[in-house]
Amino acid sequence: MIPGGLAGLKYVHHYATRTGYALKEKLTADNIEAILVEVQRHTLSKNFNSTDIQRVNAEIARLWAEDINYRIKVTTGRHNRFSYHQIQSARVWYACGWDNEKILENLRKMDAKDIGLDQLQRLLRGETYASIPDVLI
Repeated sequence: MIPGGLAGLKYVHHYATRTGYALKEKLTADNIEAILVEVQRHTLSKNFNSTDIQRVNAEIARLWAEDINYRIKVTTGRHNRFSYHQIQSARVWYACGWDNEKILENLRKMDAKDIGLDQLQRLLRGETYASIPDVLI
């Protein structure tokens, strides 16, 4: 799902730009759904050489199960998510007895990710990033 109104138009425009899709016409409320489908097909074709969603879903499931580097990339690849290096460091520092504020301060120095104390606490409680292994790769 995407937001409605102007926020939805901005989202689709950003999504298209991020995926390398060149908009052929101006986005409007009347054509947003059709363009979103085109952008999705473009992205699937570019990343998986197919627009068959069943095939793509199967490939994503296989990658998730078999390729730890794919799982790490997907899980950590956004601006408001911990990087892999931050996850490993936070876990090590927590095991060494560092307090959460000191860990967060040092994590913010490592990477320009927009992360907060609540995210760190969920990580350390094991509520998030559970698919990222504890061992260093």
